Amino acid sequence: MDKEPSLGHATNKKGSYKFGLSSLTSIFGFILFLISYNSVSKSDVNLDPWNLHIPDEFVFWLCSMLISLPIIFFGAIFSIIFFIDYMKK
Repeated sequence: MDKEPSLGHATNKKGSYKFGLSSLTSIFGFILFLISYNSVSKSDVNLDPWNLHIPDEFVFWLCSMLISLPIIFFGAIFSIIFFIDYMKK
């Protein structure tokens, strides 16, 4: 006799998919942060308050670095949530 596929098995696959996707999002955000940090640190900008000649490239990488922080944070939070949910099943 053949057993019918259970619905619990399909749910576990979906949970692992969500966990993997959130983990990849967190890793992508971390890589974006590292690239942005490297570019900002190599920039030759003088940030004294009297001489504000800030190049556009510096502003772009600084904004990119600041945007990557919430991507890392929410990716890590959802990774933890989906991992706990996956382990409960």
